[in-house]
Amino acid sequence: ISLLREAVGKHGDLLAATDLRHVILMAINLCISNMNKGREPYIRESFEWYKLGFMNDVIIENNLLTRETYLNVISIALKLNEFEWANEFIGNNSDQLEDNIRENTEPFAKASLGYERKDFGKAMRLLVMVDFKHPVYNLLAKTLLLKIYYELDEFDAMDSQLDSMATYIRRKKLSNLHKDHFGNIVRYVRQLSRVPHGDRVKLEDLRTRILETSPLAEKKWLLEQLDVR
Repeated sequence: ISLLREAVGKHGDLLAATDLRHVILMAINLCISNMNKGREPYIRESFEWYKLGFMNDVIIENNLLTRETYLNVISIALKLNEFEWANEFIGNNSDQLEDNIRENTEPFAKASLGYERKDFGKAMRLLVMVDFKHPVYNLLAKTLLLKIYYELDEFDAMDSQLDSMATYIRRKKLSNLHKDHFGNIVRYVRQLSRVPHGDRVKLEDLRTRILETSPLAEKKWLLEQLDVR
């Protein structure tokens, strides 16, 4: 797929705009499908395809950018530690979000960037501004705040957040996939916080269960926290 990207980069102007859009979006979807299967090289590949798509003006339609695409692009950039690029993207493209979603989506994106830069204070101040009506995005914001509490050893706030998330998951209409995903995050963060530091038997048992659990998008983060306990 990288060879196709190079060819499109060099000769994409020979394609009609609709055909170019189709090729680029098809490649992005293929990359994301592989990313969701844990194939890490596709993270960089999807990032490069997104950049190619923005350069050729095939991602934004009618001067509007969907929230899903906006947050996908930022998430991928942050996974690659492309912090400056993500910061510029937020500054240059937030105006393409519809007004009714920008007020929550932009601060969430900035909070995500602040978290990755370990500027937890800034991230928390921004998350206070976020009140997504969509339950999945709301849970993404709650998960980010949960991770901050854990990394700051704010365990009272963390426990309160875990209880809040568990209640929210029970009450909201969510797909089984999302219920399992966010429910697993709550379950394993709670278990992780209760394992004594240095208890190798319990830590390894928890590691095995985390590795075997799916869906669990925060698996990498959980394993990183295990490594420092």
